[in-house]
Amino acid sequence: MTKQRLLIYGAGGRTGQSIARHARHRGLDIVLAGRSSSALAAPAQALGCEMRIADVEDETALAAMLCDVDVVINSGGPFERTALPIVDACIKSHCHYLDVNGELQAYRNVRSRGGRAKNAGVLLMPGAGFCVIASTFLLAELLRGPDAKPSMREPSRARIAFSGGPASSVGSIKSLYASLYPFVKIVRDGRLESVPIGSLERPFDFEDAGGRSGLISTKAPDCRLGCTGISVADTLAALCDTPSLGQIETYVEGSLAVRTFYEGSGRFTGYSKVQPWKAMVERSMRWWPATPDSGVDTRAAVCVEVDNPWLETRRIVHRTPSTYEFTAVAVCAIAELVLAGGGFEPGFQTPVSQFGRHAALRSAFDLATPTAGRRGRRVAAVSSGGE
Repeated sequence: MTKQRLLIYGAGGRTGQSIARHARHRGLDIVLAGRSSSALAAPAQALGCEMRIADVEDETALAAMLCDVDVVINSGGPFERTALPIVDACIKSHCHYLDVNGELQAYRNVRSRGGRAKNAGVLLMPGAGFCVIASTFLLAELLRGPDAKPSMREPSRARIAFSGGPASSVGSIKSLYASLYPFVKIVRDGRLESVPIGSLERPFDFEDAGGRSGLISTKAPDCRLGCTGISVADTLAALCDTPSLGQIETYVEGSLAVRTFYEGSGRFTGYSKVQPWKAMVERSMRWWPATPDSGVDTRAAVCVEVDNPWLETRRIVHRTPSTYEFTAVAVCAIAELVLAGGGFEPGFQTPVSQFGRHAALRSAFDLATPTAGRRGRRVAAVSSGGE
């Protein structure tokens, strides 16, 4: 069988380099791509692979970049800028598209191309990284997994919360800025709606049944951490996977000071996204390192809670030692499955709907947490009463 090619766009960044190393380790034939040859030269030389330069605004360059490629992994944020041009180029080139996007609007943009992609026989799968996969996989475990309770087969509301995993690369910072608005998107009655930023706050317990997660050094006595509502792609992906959910909310953990800063920034971010302030913000981001020191702590936890109409709540928690490693393992596993051909439907798809039962994807959940020294994929769900 002819060896097929995988192109990684944004391979000069922290996430892209991690994906490239994993893909090479799996024996995949990879091409590194991006906007700057200076960022790609070192990783391309280290991995002994070809590099290609193309700006997303240059349709001719994008077409040339994809000329002999079967699958693209887009890791170049902000995805609000990069996703649609690469998706359109992939559809024209009959090349399957994956990305590690956690931006809600960019996720919606990719989803809007689903009909065209289906007609072209092209797979569009945004959110093939820690954002989206971790939360939607845990949600599926609670509702449809081997340990799922029959009473949870009629879920009414889901809450997703993240702790840790700081935005440490310039790509992460740009994606965070692209997702910041004076409102937060949630699902109500099966539709996306906006609520004021700061209006959703509640505590979450990021411990598993075995004890402290070790992620946060200061915790409240009951181990529940304060969280605030955010707009991320996980909200829409969860609705796509489980349309019966009437309400979905997504949160991020932070101290009172952090939450206050985040909510205050969101209220004024509308002004920063118009010229000339937008240009000033974008110039300031150039000083942020593209690939921060490898010692940066990127451990994270995700907690998913689901209520049923009888006010019974089930909770599941997963912890990973590195969001970057989780993303690399997950998206490379999906890319390998796509390159193998078959087993998926063309058009817009979610990772869990197409590959949730594959052991290759589940391997991302088997990254051991150093502080706990044990596997993190299957964490016992616990029952509680309603609020």
